[in-house]
Amino acid sequence: MQTTLQPVLILLATAVLVVVVCRTLRLPPLLGYLIVGAAIGPHALGWISNTEEVRDLAEIGVVFLMFSIGLEFSLPKLITMRRIVFGLGVAQVLATLVVVLAVAVVLGIKWQAGIVLGGALNCGGQRTGGSMTAPNPDGVRRCIRAALADASVPPQRIDAINGHLTATGADPRELGAWAAALECAPERFPAITATKSLIGHGLGAAGAIESVACVLMLQGGFLHPAINCDDVHPEIAPFAASIPHTVRAMPAMKTMIKAGFGFGDVNACAVFARWTD
Repeated sequence: MQTTLQPVLILLATAVLVVVVCRTLRLPPLLGYLIVGAAIGPHALGWISNTEEVRDLAEIGVVFLMFSIGLEFSLPKLITMRRIVFGLGVAQVLATLVVVLAVAVVLGIKWQAGIVLGGALNCGGQRTGGSMTAPNPDGVRRCIRAALADASVPPQRIDAINGHLTATGADPRELGAWAAALECAPERFPAITATKSLIGHGLGAAGAIESVACVLMLQGGFLHPAINCDDVHPEIAPFAASIPHTVRAMPAMKTMIKAGFGFGDVNACAVFARWTD
C-alpha cells in the first residue's frame, strides 16, 4: 500500500529523469513534465493510481508550470510593462498586506497570521470555494453577468456556451455558476461545449482560439462536441441533454457566450452574436 510520500517521490524522480532526456534532445522541459503527468497517471502506466494523494501537489505544480511559462516571455516586452507589472502590481500586493495586517493587529490577531491572510486575499480565487487553480464561483457569476450587461444581452438570449467542460471534478462548479448567472434551470439550460476538450489547453492562446471557434460555429450554425463527457459527473446529470457528444446542428443559433476563468480570479467573458442586416 502506498504512503502519501511514495507517489510524490515517484513523480519527482520520474520528472527529473524525463527532463534530463528532454534537455539532451534539446526539447523544452515543459514537454517533459507533461509527458510524465500523462504517463504515470491512472490512465496509462498507473504508477500513481490514487490522484487524491497528489491533488494538492498537482495544484502547486500547475502554478509553477504557469510561472515557468511566464519566464519564457520576451524580456524587452516585460521591461516596457515594468510600471504595470512591477509598479502597480507590487503596490497592490503590499497595500493589501498592510491593510489586512493592520486589521489583524486591531482585532488582536498575531501579526504572522495577518501576513498570511493578506497573502491569501491577494489570490482572490481561494475565497468562497475557489483554490489556487480554480476561481471562486462568485467571481465567475459576476464576470458572466458583467459581460451580458456590457453587451446588452439578456440571459435568455444565450443559445450556446463555450466553456471549460472537460470531464473533471470541476464540472459541477462550472455548470452551477453558469446556471446561476444565466438564471435558468437545467431543462432550460443552453447547449454547452468546450473547445478545450478537442484540442487541449492553449494556455495564453486559449481565449483567442476559443473565440475563433465561437465565430466559426455561429457562422456555420453548428456546435462541435464536448468529448470525454459521455459519462457525466452525477451532480451535472440534469444538464446532460445540453452537452453535445457529436456535432449538433443549430441553424437558428444567434448568440454564444465564451468564458475563461484563471488563477486568482483573473476572469474574462465575451458574448458573440451572428451579424444580421
